[in-house]
Amino acid sequence: MFGINTRSPVPIYAQLKARVAELVAAGVLRPDEGLPSVRALAGELGINPNTVQRAYTELEREGIIYQLPGRGSFVSAEPGLRATIANRQMEELVVALRKAQMAGVTQQMAHEAVDKVYEEEEAHD
Repeated sequence: MFGINTRSPVPIYAQLKARVAELVAAGVLRPDEGLPSVRALAGELGINPNTVQRAYTELEREGIIYQLPGRGSFVSAEPGLRATIANRQMEELVVALRKAQMAGVTQQMAHEAVDKVYEEEEAHD
């Protein structure tokens, strides 16, 4: 569920953070649901516990999760959390599209990429 790609140029903590946010936005992880402990998830993924802690700390700072000392980390129950995550993703998409446009990606190419992503998602459902 929390898979990472060790060959990716994206730092592992950022991959983990993004994956948790994706799972919350998709409703796979529900409000007040417990997350694996730092130590357990680090062991499962074969990474340093500090990497997991960094991801959890940033997720907490963004209001996606909360941590209870001695009890663990849990998905936030804030109303509108899924919409907030979706809005952040849209902001990142707009930035990525602007960069792509400056690099010569045409509107048609961008539309084709969007269609491909949504078609792949529909095939998985």
